[in-house]
Amino acid sequence: MAEQDSRIPLTRVGLMIQAARTLEDGGASPERLMRRLNMPMWHDCDPDSLFPYRDIYRFADESCRTLGTEHFAVRVMEQHPILTMGSVGAAVAAAPNVYQALQAFIRSAPRYGTAKRWWLVDERHEVWFCRGGGVTFDAGEGPMIQHGLTAMVQTVRLERDSRRRNHFGVSARARF
Repeated sequence: MAEQDSRIPLTRVGLMIQAARTLEDGGASPERLMRRLNMPMWHDCDPDSLFPYRDIYRFADESCRTLGTEHFAVRVMEQHPILTMGSVGAAVAAAPNVYQALQAFIRSAPRYGTAKRWWLVDERHEVWFCRGGGVTFDAGEGPMIQHGLTAMVQTVRLERDSRRRNHFGVSARARF
């Protein structure tokens, strides 16, 4: 029998603050939703504090239902782009090319949350950006995959938008 990891997956409150603002901008009350989900008012806490990943997954899932969209987490990333994600965003912004920006994200992500693992796979002239492992939750997996995918699309677009040369001659793709 495989040994189970008993650690509680955690993430930064900053993610909940971004999600709560996006929900509010969509015309719904984050406080009402958190009460309905029987969770603390995480969005009122210090952005660098940690809270259980399970709560952001549940919040994202219910936010999709509340706003009538499957793309709530994409909206969160559109309103709060990768470069606004504290030390993760700073590491991505400092990278000289897209490949190193993806590597910077991978190195920085564990400081932001502990639920999923990120890695790159080099295959000939392509680089796959991968996410997996860790805990899978009953609710919210879809929106949180969209959140990560949107962050990676933004990272790749930084390369195009900044006109920095990709010294590796590779295309970047995401695998979830």
